[in-house]
Amino acid sequence: MSDMFGIVTCSECGRHRIIDLYDDVTKCPYCNNKAVTKDLNILFQDRDQSIVRDALTSMSGIKVEKKKVDRNIDPMSSLEYRVENVNDIKDKMVIIAKGLTDIQGTFTQEDMERFVPGKGEKYLKTMLDECMVYEVGYGRYRFY
Repeated sequence: MSDMFGIVTCSECGRHRIIDLYDDVTKCPYCNNKAVTKDLNILFQDRDQSIVRDALTSMSGIKVEKKKVDRNIDPMSSLEYRVENVNDIKDKMVIIAKGLTDIQGTFTQEDMERFVPGKGEKYLKTMLDECMVYEVGYGRYRFY
């Protein structure tokens, strides 16, 4: 069953809130009042929680300025950021191999060096041994 979210009003405190309509019982985060979901008056509903959040925001009268998303972000910089914030070596290998494959289609040992300076060859050998990547051409690799 897929999620469906809705906006309801608490019968105790009168505040609007978002609930998952597939939950049998819901509890108000403001006053801890419990209510049976099917007995509540649903003011708005949608499968997309962000649409329901926007609706709740507009009901409250709060004006929220949407952040502009820069669609020109360098994918390699984003990948570097993701790699820097991972401690587990195997997870790091998967993120690098999948990321490089998604961005470039294939990658080389030199590409690996950008993410793990001085360890590209060692990482690549481990990835091959662990069957994380395969060689598609001389010195060119892809994530499985």
